[in-house]
Amino acid sequence: MNVANYTGNSVIRANGGNSANGGTIGGCYGGGGDGSGGAVYFTGAVRAITVSVNGGAAGVESGRDGTCAAEQAAGAGSNGQIFSVYSFRRSFDPAGYCLLLLPSKLLYFKAQLMNQSVLLNWQVDHPELVKQFTVEKKTGNDWVVIAVVDPADGRFKYSATDLYPATGHNFYRLKVTERSGSSDYSETRMVWMGNRSEDFFIYPNPASGNVFVTGKLVRGEMLQLINLYGSILWQQKIQAENQTIGLPPLPPGVYLVRYKKTVKKLIVR
Repeated sequence: MNVANYTGNSVIRANGGNSANGGTIGGCYGGGGDGSGGAVYFTGAVRAITVSVNGGAAGVESGRDGTCAAEQAAGAGSNGQIFSVYSFRRSFDPAGYCLLLLPSKLLYFKAQLMNQSVLLNWQVDHPELVKQFTVEKKTGNDWVVIAVVDPADGRFKYSATDLYPATGHNFYRLKVTERSGSSDYSETRMVWMGNRSEDFFIYPNPASGNVFVTGKLVRGEMLQLINLYGSILWQQKIQAENQTIGLPPLPPGVYLVRYKKTVKKLIVR
Protein backbone atom coordinates (compact mmCIF):
# COMPACT_ATOMS: atom_id res chain seq x y z
CA MET A 1 0.00 0.00 0.00
CA ASN A 2 1.35 3.44 -0.95
CA VAL A 3 -0.25 6.42 0.85
CA ALA A 4 0.77 9.86 -0.42
CA ASN A 5 -1.81 12.08 1.33
CA TYR A 6 -4.13 11.78 4.31
CA THR A 7 -6.18 14.04 6.60
CA GLY A 8 -7.56 13.88 10.12
CA ASN A 9 -6.57 11.41 12.82
CA SER A 10 -4.95 8.56 10.94
CA VAL A 11 -3.93 5.13 12.20
CA ILE A 12 -1.57 2.75 10.41
CA ARG A 13 -1.58 -0.85 11.58
CA ALA A 14 0.67 -3.67 10.38
CA ASN A 15 0.03 -6.08 13.23
CA GLY A 16 0.58 -9.82 13.19
CA GLY A 17 -2.46 -12.08 13.47
CA ASN A 18 -3.43 -13.78 16.72
CA SER A 19 -3.75 -17.57 16.87
CA ALA A 20 -6.03 -20.01 18.62
CA ASN A 21 -5.89 -23.76 19.10
CA GLY A 22 -7.90 -24.20 15.91
CA GLY A 23 -10.88 -25.89 17.56
CA THR A 24 -8.89 -28.98 18.49
CA ILE A 25 -10.56 -29.56 21.87
CA GLY A 26 -10.10 -33.14 22.85
CA GLY A 27 -7.32 -33.63 20.30
CA CYS A 28 -3.54 -33.71 20.47
CA TYR A 29 -2.87 -30.41 18.65
CA GLY A 30 -1.22 -27.48 20.42
CA GLY A 31 -2.16 -23.85 20.14
CA GLY A 32 -0.80 -22.15 16.98
CA GLY A 33 1.94 -19.56 16.85
CA ASP A 34 0.98 -16.03 15.85
CA GLY A 35 2.09 -13.79 12.98
CA SER A 36 4.86 -11.23 13.25
CA GLY A 37 4.23 -7.52 12.80
CA GLY A 38 4.86 -5.91 9.42
CA ALA A 39 7.00 -2.97 8.29
CA VAL A 40 5.93 0.64 7.74
CA TYR A 41 8.14 2.95 5.64
CA PHE A 42 8.14 6.75 5.62
CA THR A 43 10.00 8.68 2.93
CA GLY A 44 10.58 11.44 5.49
CA ALA A 45 10.31 11.66 9.26
CA VAL A 46 7.75 9.49 11.05
CA ARG A 47 4.45 11.45 11.04
CA ALA A 48 2.50 12.41 14.16
CA ILE A 49 -0.02 9.63 13.72
CA THR A 50 -0.68 6.29 15.39
CA VAL A 51 1.49 3.53 13.95
CA SER A 52 1.29 -0.05 15.22
CA VAL A 53 3.45 -3.01 14.15
CA ASN A 54 2.82 -5.31 17.09
CA GLY A 55 3.23 -9.06 16.79
CA GLY A 56 0.20 -11.25 17.32
CA ALA A 57 -0.51 -13.20 20.51
CA ALA A 58 0.28 -16.89 20.79
CA GLY A 59 -2.56 -19.41 20.57
CA VAL A 60 -4.06 -20.69 23.82
CA GLU A 61 -3.96 -24.41 24.62
CA SER A 62 -7.38 -25.64 25.78
CA GLY A 63 -9.29 -28.90 26.18
CA ARG A 64 -6.25 -31.09 25.47
CA ASP A 65 -6.86 -34.85 25.66
CA GLY A 66 -5.20 -36.29 28.75
CA THR A 67 -3.66 -39.16 26.79
CA CYS A 68 -1.64 -36.79 24.55
CA ALA A 69 2.02 -36.11 25.09
CA ALA A 70 3.13 -32.76 26.50
CA GLU A 71 2.32 -29.93 24.11
CA GLN A 72 4.85 -27.71 22.35
CA ALA A 73 4.12 -24.26 23.68
CA ALA A 74 3.03 -21.71 21.08
CA GLY A 75 5.12 -18.56 20.73
CA ALA A 76 4.13 -14.94 20.26
CA GLY A 77 5.12 -13.22 17.05
CA SER A 78 7.86 -10.61 16.99
CA ASN A 79 7.09 -6.93 16.54
CA GLY A 80 7.58 -5.34 13.14
CA GLN A 81 9.65 -2.26 12.30
CA ILE A 82 9.09 1.40 11.43
CA PHE A 83 11.51 3.06 8.99
CA SER A 84 11.98 6.78 8.44
CA VAL A 85 13.68 8.71 5.62
CA TYR A 86 13.55 5.65 3.40
CA SER A 87 14.60 5.84 -0.25
CA PHE A 88 12.52 3.61 -2.49
CA ARG A 89 14.19 1.91 -5.47
CA ARG A 90 12.43 0.95 -8.68
CA SER A 91 12.24 -2.59 -9.98
CA PHE A 92 11.28 -3.59 -13.52
CA ASP A 93 11.77 -7.36 -13.35
CA PRO A 94 10.70 -10.22 -11.11
CA ALA A 95 13.14 -10.81 -8.29
CA GLY A 96 14.07 -14.23 -9.66
CA TYR A 97 15.87 -12.61 -12.59
CA CYS A 98 17.94 -10.14 -10.58
CA LEU A 99 21.04 -12.30 -10.40
CA LEU A 100 21.18 -12.40 -14.19
CA LEU A 101 21.49 -8.62 -14.51
CA LEU A 102 24.05 -6.01 -13.63
CA PRO A 103 23.12 -4.39 -10.31
CA SER A 104 23.06 -0.95 -11.98
CA LYS A 105 20.57 -2.21 -14.63
CA LEU A 106 21.16 -0.42 -17.94
CA LEU A 107 17.67 0.43 -19.19
CA TYR A 108 18.66 1.67 -22.65
CA PHE A 109 21.52 3.01 -24.79
CA LYS A 110 20.63 5.06 -27.89
CA ALA A 111 22.58 6.76 -30.69
CA GLN A 112 20.96 9.45 -32.85
CA LEU A 113 22.31 11.71 -35.62
CA MET A 114 21.81 15.37 -34.72
CA ASN A 115 22.91 17.74 -37.50
CA GLN A 116 26.59 16.85 -38.03
CA SER A 117 27.07 15.08 -34.67
CA VAL A 118 25.89 11.87 -33.00
CA LEU A 119 24.05 12.17 -29.69
CA LEU A 120 24.46 9.17 -27.37
CA ASN A 121 22.20 8.85 -24.35
CA TRP A 122 21.43 6.15 -21.82
CA GLN A 123 19.64 5.48 -18.55
CA VAL A 124 20.42 3.22 -15.59
CA ASP A 125 18.26 2.14 -12.70
CA HIS A 126 20.86 2.34 -9.90
CA PRO A 127 23.54 4.98 -10.61
CA GLU A 128 24.89 4.72 -7.06
CA LEU A 129 26.29 1.28 -7.99
CA VAL A 130 28.20 2.56 -11.05
CA LYS A 131 31.86 3.56 -10.95
CA GLN A 132 32.19 4.84 -14.53
CA PHE A 133 30.54 4.98 -17.95
CA THR A 134 32.79 4.60 -21.02
CA VAL A 135 31.50 5.37 -24.52
CA GLU A 136 33.39 3.54 -27.27
CA LYS A 137 33.41 3.90 -31.05
CA LYS A 138 34.57 1.29 -33.53
CA THR A 139 37.43 2.38 -35.79
CA GLY A 140 38.58 -0.37 -38.14
CA ASN A 141 38.81 -3.49 -35.98
CA ASP A 142 39.38 -1.56 -32.76
CA TRP A 143 37.11 0.11 -30.23
CA VAL A 144 38.26 3.62 -29.24
CA VAL A 145 37.18 5.53 -26.13
CA ILE A 146 35.52 8.80 -27.13
CA ALA A 147 33.98 9.79 -23.77
CA VAL A 148 34.20 8.91 -20.09
CA VAL A 149 31.29 9.96 -17.88
CA ASP A 150 31.19 9.82 -14.09
CA PRO A 151 27.88 8.85 -12.46
CA ALA A 152 26.07 10.77 -9.74
CA ASP A 153 23.75 9.37 -7.08
CA GLY A 154 20.15 10.14 -7.93
CA ARG A 155 20.91 10.94 -11.58
CA PHE A 156 19.52 8.25 -13.87
CA LYS A 157 19.98 9.70 -17.38
CA TYR A 158 23.33 10.51 -19.08
CA SER A 159 24.59 11.59 -22.48
CA ALA A 160 27.69 12.15 -24.59
CA THR A 161 28.30 13.52 -28.09
CA ASP A 162 30.48 12.35 -30.95
CA LEU A 163 31.34 15.59 -32.72
CA TYR A 164 33.24 13.86 -35.51
CA PRO A 165 31.30 10.90 -36.94
CA ALA A 166 32.88 9.34 -40.01
CA THR A 167 31.20 9.25 -43.38
CA GLY A 168 29.21 6.02 -43.64
CA HIS A 169 28.51 3.61 -40.78
CA ASN A 170 29.42 4.59 -37.21
CA PHE A 171 29.22 1.98 -34.46
CA TYR A 172 28.98 2.76 -30.73
CA ARG A 173 28.75 0.83 -27.48
CA LEU A 174 28.62 1.70 -23.79
CA LYS A 175 30.75 0.05 -21.11
CA VAL A 176 29.29 0.14 -17.60
CA THR A 177 31.85 -0.44 -14.84
CA GLU A 178 30.40 -1.29 -11.44
CA ARG A 179 31.84 -0.24 -8.08
CA SER A 180 32.12 -3.96 -7.38
CA GLY A 181 34.70 -4.22 -10.20
CA SER A 182 32.48 -6.06 -12.68
CA SER A 183 31.63 -4.54 -16.05
CA ASP A 184 29.43 -5.17 -19.05
CA TYR A 185 28.69 -3.71 -22.49
CA SER A 186 25.51 -2.47 -24.06
CA GLU A 187 24.30 -3.63 -27.44
CA THR A 188 26.10 -1.97 -30.36
CA ARG A 189 24.30 0.99 -31.96
CA MET A 190 24.82 2.12 -35.56
CA VAL A 191 24.40 5.59 -37.10
CA TRP A 192 24.78 6.38 -40.79
CA MET A 193 26.56 9.63 -41.67
CA GLY A 194 26.34 11.10 -45.18
CA ASN A 195 29.00 13.24 -46.85
CA ARG A 196 30.13 16.14 -44.69
CA SER A 197 30.78 19.63 -45.93
CA GLU A 198 34.03 20.06 -43.99
CA ASP A 199 37.31 18.48 -45.09
CA PHE A 200 38.33 16.46 -42.03
CA PHE A 201 37.81 15.96 -38.30
CA ILE A 202 40.06 14.83 -35.44
CA TYR A 203 39.14 12.68 -32.43
CA PRO A 204 39.69 12.29 -29.60
CA ASN A 205 40.65 15.88 -28.95
CA PRO A 206 42.28 16.44 -26.44
CA ALA A 207 44.36 13.31 -27.01
CA SER A 208 47.20 11.41 -25.38
CA GLY A 209 47.78 8.45 -27.71
CA ASN A 210 46.56 7.62 -31.19
CA VAL A 211 44.52 10.26 -33.00
CA PHE A 212 41.96 9.37 -35.66
CA VAL A 213 41.33 11.63 -38.63
CA THR A 214 38.20 11.18 -40.72
CA GLY A 215 36.41 13.10 -43.46
CA LYS A 216 36.71 13.78 -47.18
CA LEU A 217 40.32 12.62 -47.37
CA VAL A 218 41.93 11.90 -50.73
CA ARG A 219 44.42 9.04 -51.02
CA GLY A 220 47.94 10.20 -51.71
CA GLU A 221 47.48 13.65 -50.16
CA MET A 222 49.77 14.55 -47.23
CA LEU A 223 48.57 14.75 -43.64
CA GLN A 224 50.92 16.64 -41.30
CA LEU A 225 51.30 17.29 -37.59
CA ILE A 226 53.10 20.58 -36.87
CA ASN A 227 53.88 22.71 -33.83
CA LEU A 228 52.99 26.35 -33.36
CA TYR A 229 56.36 27.38 -34.86
CA GLY A 230 55.53 25.62 -38.13
CA SER A 231 57.94 22.69 -37.69
CA ILE A 232 56.68 19.38 -39.11
CA LEU A 233 56.67 16.74 -36.34
CA TRP A 234 54.97 13.93 -38.28
CA GLN A 235 53.61 13.41 -41.77
CA GLN A 236 52.11 10.60 -43.79
CA LYS A 237 50.26 10.11 -47.07
CA ILE A 238 46.56 9.43 -46.80
CA GLN A 239 45.70 5.75 -47.20
CA ALA A 240 41.94 5.82 -46.47
CA GLU A 241 39.10 8.10 -45.35
CA ASN A 242 39.83 7.08 -41.75
CA GLN A 243 43.48 7.77 -40.94
CA THR A 244 45.35 7.03 -37.71
CA ILE A 245 48.08 9.29 -36.37
CA GLY A 246 50.40 7.55 -33.93
CA LEU A 247 51.47 10.54 -31.86
CA PRO A 248 55.23 10.75 -31.25
CA PRO A 249 56.37 11.57 -27.69
CA LEU A 250 55.22 15.16 -27.24
CA PRO A 251 55.02 17.52 -24.28
CA PRO A 252 51.45 18.56 -23.42
CA GLY A 253 50.29 21.56 -25.38
CA VAL A 254 48.62 22.83 -28.54
CA TYR A 255 49.58 21.45 -31.97
CA LEU A 256 48.16 21.67 -35.48
CA VAL A 257 47.05 19.04 -37.98
CA ARG A 258 47.26 20.19 -41.60
CA TYR A 259 45.57 18.65 -44.64
CA LYS A 260 45.82 20.55 -47.92
CA LYS A 261 44.99 24.16 -46.98
CA THR A 262 42.95 23.28 -43.90
CA VAL A 263 44.50 23.38 -40.45
CA LYS A 264 42.85 22.05 -37.25
CA LYS A 265 43.95 22.51 -33.64
CA LEU A 266 44.93 19.41 -31.63
CA ILE A 267 45.44 19.48 -27.86
CA VAL A 268 47.89 16.91 -26.47
CA ARG A 269 47.58 15.99 -22.81
